[in-house]
Amino acid sequence: MKTIICNRIEYVHASEVHYYLLPNIIALRQGKSFRSIDVAEKPEYAQDISDTPSVNLSKETLTLRVERANNSELLQKPYGLYVLKVHTSDGWFMMGTPDNPATFTSQQDVRVATLTFSCKRPL
Repeated sequence: MKTIICNRIEYVHASEVHYYLLPNIIALRQGKSFRSIDVAEKPEYAQDISDTPSVNLSKETLTLRVERANNSELLQKPYGLYVLKVHTSDGWFMMGTPDNPATFTSQQDVRVATLTFSCKRPL
């Protein structure tokens, strides 16, 4: 069965993570919690794994279209370092780690923004 990326995406700033163990064990600092991204359309996810003699590297990208008015907190901090919780038809997975966080770029018009999160991490 093919895994489907759902419209439910959550994020925290990498500095808000207390500890992280791969693949999906994460504890946040006291008083911190994941915040939702209000996604307008189906997200697009891609992963590229490169094998080199020294390290296997995962490059991930997640592209979202969001309503600007519903995501103002995130859009005001475009240079942050993030850990994402990406919900799927099979559960969820993390994108980014405190050591290798996701960053994003945005293209915005009056109502809608397109966010592209990306991260690289060794496997």
